This record gives sequence, C-alpha cells and structure tokens, in this order.
Amino acid sequence: MSSCFRLALPLVMAGLVVPVALQAAPSSLKIGDKPENFTLSAPDGKQHSLFLKEAPKATTVLFISARCPISNRYNGRMIEFAQQYGQKGVRFIALNANDPETMEDIDEHAKRIGYPFPVLRDVKNVVADKWGAQVTPEAFVLDQQGVLQYHGRIDDQLAERKVTSPDLKNALDAVLAGKKPETKATGCDIKRI
Repeated sequence: MSSCFRLALPLVMAGLVVPVALQAAPSSLKIGDKPENFTLSAPDGKQHSLFLKEAPKATTVLFISARCPISNRYNGRMIEFAQQYGQKGVRFIALNANDPETMEDIDEHAKRIGYPFPVLRDVKNVVADKWGAQVTPEAFVLDQQGVLQYHGRIDDQLAERKVTSPDLKNALDAVLAGKKPETKATGCDIKRI
C-alpha cells in the first residue's frame, strides 16, 4: 500500500482534502506558456495528440490515477465537466503518469468509470515532468491557441455537496471569456520512476 494511500485514506473517508508533500518536478509549465505537442497511447492502442488540426475553444488536460482515492472521488465531476463543457467546444483528455499503474489498470479503470474522454498513458512521466504535474487529480486548461491559462485543482472539497470554490468550472468559464484564474492542486502525489 502506498504511503499516500495509507496516510490519506482515513482523511478521505472523512471527506477532507488531504494535501501531500510535493516533490519538485524537473520543469514546470507556467501560465502563458505554450506546451510542446505530445502524442500518447490510450489502452485501445489509439494515439492521441495534444494539439489537433482544428483547435477546440479550450483543452482541459487532467492528470488522474486509477488507484488514488482522492482522484477517484472526482470521477463524477470530471465526467460532468467533460459533458457540460464538451457542448461548449472544450476538449478533455486525461493522462495517467503513475509508474505502478499498468495500461491494463488504466483500461479497466476507464471502462468501469465510463470517462467520455480518452485516458492516455504518460510513460516515464515525460509530460507530467515537463508540465510540473504533482498530484492526481490536477487540471491544466489551454486556450484555443494552445496557451496555458489555468493550472490547479478541480475544486476545494472531496465531498461534492460541500464545494465552495468550483475552481475548474470557474477556470473554464473564465478561459472561454478570455480571463486567467489559477489555484493549487491537491491530491495523491504522482509515483515517478
């Protein structure tokens, strides 16, 4: 059992957000930066790139985990946002950068949860390291030009009914309106190689 899971589970069960000590990532994407394009595989073998020929109004990249109890508490909200904002021209993709989680783990998890977006394997944490992703779940929102406008958490509470700061929703609304909010992400640390 991972130390994050052992330490976080009693607090997660109580509905509390559990911040973890963050390790420094080799580099970090900053607001206003345009990340390099990437192409990663989904469990079905399909390749997905960050940038498309026809740019969506915004792109949300979520770092998630099949095993993190905090990430899994947000599954319903991630699905809801993808469905709601997909209708407004926002594209969602998820990346799993956790070294211990296999492609089979990712496939089983994605099918069981029913994500309406692809879940891609970030082998050797390449994108997580370049972007500075530290926890799951963690959200990045790019505008139509592919420039990072938001990096942070989904919201401020594990228990959806207690949310007082819907950060990702606010960020998506702001990005679609040309504004640039930012908050910190909290969750289980990404298990790097």
